Amino acid sequence: GVTCITFSRDGSQLLSASFDQTIRIHGLKSGKTLKEFRGHSSFVNEAQFTADGHTIISASSDGTVKVWSLKSTENMNTFKPALGSSASEITVNSIHLLPRNTEQFVVCNRTNTVSIMNMQGQIVKSFSSGKRQGGDFVCCTLSPRGEWIYCVGEDTCSTVSL
Repeated sequence: GVTCITFSRDGSQLLSASFDQTIRIHGLKSGKTLKEFRGHSSFVNEAQFTADGHTIISASSDGTVKVWSLKSTENMNTFKPALGSSASEITVNSIHLLPRNTEQFVVCNRTNTVSIMNMQGQIVKSFSSGKRQGGDFVCCTLSPRGEWIYCVGEDTCSTVSL
């Protein structure tokens, strides 16, 4: 099954992520798969075109965020954003590109921390729910101008000013 779908900037293509561990680009007019990206080892929960239109970033249940070349479909970089997660894979639920800084994105994973990372895989800033149990984030979204992150946890909601 498909886990997410988004339009390309020019509206001619759709980007989809799937339970089958792939990301695909589909032509709207042809209805055909134009490109396929493989490399995650579990469900791909989200995929996004970057603002420059040259790369795609993806979030997976394998605990990674990957950066892909749109032209070659090759994986250019892999990040493991969860702090202290070397022993286990912590699902990355979603990624959100920052509209005011296109080199950075928000990562929401199944921990009590939401992070802002850059395209080199460095954590720029982190925000915690402050809870040790029951505070894991489930999803988040950005305000339209990227001034706020709104996070929803298992039993909490948080709003963070950027």
